[in-house]
Amino acid sequence: MNNKLQYKLLILVCCCLGMMQACRSNHIEKFNAVIHKTVASSVDLSKLEYIVIIPNEGCGGCITYAEEFYKRNRDREDIHFVFTRIMSRKILKQKVSINPENTYLDEANIFLEAYPVDRNIYPCILRLREGSVTEIHYQSPQEDGFAMLTETNTLSDNGF
Repeated sequence: MNNKLQYKLLILVCCCLGMMQACRSNHIEKFNAVIHKTVASSVDLSKLEYIVIIPNEGCGGCITYAEEFYKRNRDREDIHFVFTRIMSRKILKQKVSINPENTYLDEANIFLEAYPVDRNIYPCILRLREGSVTEIHYQSPQEDGFAMLTETNTLSDNGF
């Protein structure tokens, strides 16, 4: 390859990486705004390490995995859970036995506004530092977002 072509490719790669980082930063800002509009009034965000957002419909296996995680960890004080895209509040409460102390039911689907369009069917794990979102991960066929929760914390015998 000649030097001009290599230089152009390098510039193209740098531009793409910059756009991806800008896009991720935009979603972090959106999630921070939504959190401050919703859960911040009832939760001390500085005491949270994670917010886990679970859509009630979307990727079936991913959501089932997230609901099982919720059942095993609903009493953790370092995680706040959000259920969104709720089809039936009654069925959801029967299915996962909601803990109102650390769970927000997003019946207006406000959290979906912060999601990237191509990811809104997946559970989302937000990592917080000093009350603000610093990282976004998803539980999807391409990404195991819950792995960071199991790596940083001892959760249960089953690895949840």
